[in-house]
Amino acid sequence: MPELKPSLIFIPDISGFSDFVNATELTHSRHIISELLGLIIDANRLDMDVSEVEGDAVLFYKFHDVPTPEQLLEQAEHMFVEFHSHLRQYATQRICQCGACSSAPGLTLKMVAHVGELDKISIKGHEKLHGSDLILAHRLLKNDVPIHEYLLITEAVNHGHGQARNGLEGNAWELGKTSYADFGEVSYRYLSLSELHKKVSDPPKPTSGTRTENPVIQEVLIDSPLQDVFEVVTNFDYRLHWNKGVKTVDYEKYKVNRVGTKHVCVFDNRTIEFETVTSQFGPNKIAYGEKLNDVPPFLKEMTLYYIMEEKDKKTLLSAEWHYVLRGLLLKPMTPLLKRKFAATGKLALNQIKTYAESKQD
Repeated sequence: MPELKPSLIFIPDISGFSDFVNATELTHSRHIISELLGLIIDANRLDMDVSEVEGDAVLFYKFHDVPTPEQLLEQAEHMFVEFHSHLRQYATQRICQCGACSSAPGLTLKMVAHVGELDKISIKGHEKLHGSDLILAHRLLKNDVPIHEYLLITEAVNHGHGQARNGLEGNAWELGKTSYADFGEVSYRYLSLSELHKKVSDPPKPTSGTRTENPVIQEVLIDSPLQDVFEVVTNFDYRLHWNKGVKTVDYEKYKVNRVGTKHVCVFDNRTIEFETVTSQFGPNKIAYGEKLNDVPPFLKEMTLYYIMEEKDKKTLLSAEWHYVLRGLLLKPMTPLLKRKFAATGKLALNQIKTYAESKQD
């Protein structure tokens, strides 16, 4: 049997989501967590390996070449700031009002680091980490630390390296201990990461679309709740159910639509890239916009807004085309464009109505 040497086990764990039961919230929470877990993996600066993704956590490990407490703290700082920079950006770009999207900015990270003996076992061709220290590292996620965002390191991490620095605005490492079945009392040190929020920069302002004085407007009353209609309009998974002129829609399937999201609609004779934008249309109204990044030659810019307002437990859905002609010489085209946009809008809204109401059955 090969000699087992001390190895690093490092587990960043996302916390803060409630348990959701609504289908939209469940889907969006999965997409948000998936995106954040990917960001955590990309923020790995210690050349750690990923063993697996476990629910809301990532299991990193590193055989033999164990980082110092100083290096682990620097890794934790970088990961925490990247995580919350992404969440702050998401908060400004968010268009969805569901519970998962609304509560995403309240998510945070705790991280556990332990050093112990690790081995790998093979199960039907799949290798998995194995060892009692791996079990202990997972147990340490449930501890007696009285704060919710922190780095916890066991005494085994400090062994041979000395104590980690007091590096976060002078914060001192606190001592703690928790008793676990089969392991007894385990001592550790933990450091609050809350001060790092000061290092999270504000994101740029969200993309805005075109607003003109005389847009082409169509509307329809839909016998479905506003949030359900919003999901049908904004979730690209549903786009082909109501936008019948589109053959395919290319988009990032595992991300929630937000301001700045781009998708490409493929038609018979061309492709058009759209970018999600937002705007304010008054109180008690939710607006979702798509700006054309590939406008026809006769247009300078164009944005289509869908505005939703609750009416007696139903949803009044309006579509508004805001566009700017490329030059005054093209002004005679205005009546033709208005008729075309009106006809296209009426058809799309009726298809949205049919599909949204069918989902209520």
